[in-house]
Amino acid sequence: MAEILSAKCSCCKKPGIAQCDGCTNGFCSTHFREHRHYLDTKFAQLLHDRSILPHQLVDHSSKIKQAQLKALLHDINQWEEQALKSVTQTAERVRNR
Repeated sequence: MAEILSAKCSCCKKPGIAQCDGCTNGFCSTHFREHRHYLDTKFAQLLHDRSILPHQLVDHSSKIKQAQLKALLHDINQWEEQALKSVTQTAERVRNR
């Protein structure tokens, strides 16, 4: 994560004690601890997001399936109404001959 540094802290310009390998900024001891805490917090959030992602995908997939099912049922209902209307009209025509 860090290496010994002779440059100044990127936050306060005091002499730096370490450089972050990720962002390449130099830090004094105070700001290095703060930067490390920030990275730890971001990493914990990333792990949390990763752990809930499968559940979110299942929920999203379920919602899509429900929406598709609703659309299909709507189409079936329309088809049923049209079919019944057609049968009724045909029966009326035959009766009226």
